[in-house]
Amino acid sequence: MTKSRKIDRLSLLIAVGLFLLSLTLRIPASSESLWVDELHTAWTISGSFPEVSPRAAAGNQQAFYFQALWLWGKIGGQDEVTLRATSAIAVSLSCSLLFLFVSRRESRKRQGGMLCGTAAGLLLAVDGHSIYFGTELRPYAIVILMATIACGCYASLWNQTSADRRGSATWVGLCLCIGTAAVCQITSLAVLGWLPLFLLAKWMYREGFRSFTLQPVDFAILVFFGLVGWSILSVGTSSAWQDRELWSRFASAHSLRQIWTIWPWKWVVVCPFTLWFIAFLVDRHGRRRRLGHSTEQEVRKLFYDSGSLTLSLLLVALLSTLLIWCVAYFEIVSLWHRRYLIATLPILCWCFGAALGTASYTWFRRHGPAQMAGGAISIIFIGMTMMDQGTASRLAKGYWPISRREDWRAAIAFVNERDAESNEVEVCLDPGLIEQHSIETPRLRVEQGEYLRYAIDGPYSLQGDTIWKVSVSGRRLSDAIESYEDPPAIVLSRRGKGRLQSILGATYSAHGFGNVSVGIRQSRNDFRDSGALE
Repeated sequence: MTKSRKIDRLSLLIAVGLFLLSLTLRIPASSESLWVDELHTAWTISGSFPEVSPRAAAGNQQAFYFQALWLWGKIGGQDEVTLRATSAIAVSLSCSLLFLFVSRRESRKRQGGMLCGTAAGLLLAVDGHSIYFGTELRPYAIVILMATIACGCYASLWNQTSADRRGSATWVGLCLCIGTAAVCQITSLAVLGWLPLFLLAKWMYREGFRSFTLQPVDFAILVFFGLVGWSILSVGTSSAWQDRELWSRFASAHSLRQIWTIWPWKWVVVCPFTLWFIAFLVDRHGRRRRLGHSTEQEVRKLFYDSGSLTLSLLLVALLSTLLIWCVAYFEIVSLWHRRYLIATLPILCWCFGAALGTASYTWFRRHGPAQMAGGAISIIFIGMTMMDQGTASRLAKGYWPISRREDWRAAIAFVNERDAESNEVEVCLDPGLIEQHSIETPRLRVEQGEYLRYAIDGPYSLQGDTIWKVSVSGRRLSDAIESYEDPPAIVLSRRGKGRLQSILGATYSAHGFGNVSVGIRQSRNDFRDSGALE
């Protein structure tokens, strides 16, 4: 067996290993109850196909992801594991593809490329943000996958001329990935939109304005992005823009320190790139000593070969993060949340692997096995990242790295398992949605099928012959309770047991289900306990 075929087999084994590791960290926790954002997804796809788009728009979401998930649910079922498997598989594929893309890009050094790719894929597999958003029943995992493939296309085009990319499947693939990510989550354009701009700027710098000559494939791409824009504008983006002031309650920017804390910059960027820069200087000095001189052209070629692509990707990550922060800080629209920047994550992982692998191979190639040294450094930096994010401590205690602790499934089952003595039962619902702050009255009566009560109309629904008269609380739950002439028999709230009990007082008995609680009124015998969980 030739060395090349051995490397190919090793690459396949590593790619499969990263895929399985990623699945192992995500699938076991996928059976837990859906949390409130995921309940919107489940409610959106629980009806007929024509209902998907308006329900997605009601939650300020674009319809494409939900329409695809509706089809998946009809084929595979709508239990928690089956639905969340779409996200887990998408991110696990991203880990394997990222390894293959990075290692192929660095294949000039063979072992160095393998090390770069493994470090990048491993970081994406175990990163806490990747696990959190990559397990969620929302479009973020698809955006991660599209961003990973877009990076692979971008890397393939980086050393090509503008003429080479004309009609290239890689150029088309880059645009398709960006467009797909945009129809899943429009804010991904703030990240991935830089990739074609950087390529066009590079081609223009090297070739002049002739690089902008349009070819038939470019017209097809323009039509595609026109359709993407029409799709985005026609499925709720305008209503989301009108409601943008509500987002300031969880996605506002007020300090430059937020830029430092949004991603693990220290271990993923600062330390690896410091090693990379030192290795670059050492390599440059070594070439000077060997050649006796170093022309400016040689230095530029050394820099271009060793890191221009990596630095351009790092610049994409920095610019997109700074752009979203500025948009939120200057109150244009509050988007300062990792979910809106999730496309940055595979880019940072690429930079981490490429910088660390290249530095290790350059630094240690004359002083020992580069693979062992680079592997050890990678494990240390990834381990420190996991410690800072709390992933390592959770695993050490025997917990899975992700747990949202919102057991809506058990809370609603607890209500359903109690026997109502009256035919009509008042329920005060406090789902913790930002839309509750726009309710002008203390509470708002909502009927089945309306957006504000999706938490109890989806997979976990209030059942039985009882008529459930549901009201959603406004800004303050206490004001909602006081607005009733006869206090509601049930209060279902996205709060901890102790906090809910302190709001309701002795009139109610609170029962906790993680960060979801049920308050049962005790002043009169509305319910007769039927042996349900207390």
